[in-house]
Amino acid sequence: MEQTLNKLSSIKKVETSAFLFDRIQQKIDSKGNNVISTKWVYTLAASVLILLSLNVFVVVKSKKKEAAITVAKSMHLLNNENFYNVQ
Repeated sequence: MEQTLNKLSSIKKVETSAFLFDRIQQKIDSKGNNVISTKWVYTLAASVLILLSLNVFVVVKSKKKEAAITVAKSMHLLNNENFYNVQ
């Protein structure tokens, strides 16, 4: 135990920049300020809105195609499904 304490007493103090503590403190303080900017919020909202609109468009278009096939079948206008390329 004595040897360990003697080794610690031989350690010399390191000289640092006068602003080192300020820079370290600034880094610590800035960690809590990570807020998403409004530009990114609007970009994300617009992207979600575009994807949702595209999804609704595709679903509605496919429903119209299915409705057209159903009407054509009920009027006996179709002999097979290949006429509308339905798979």
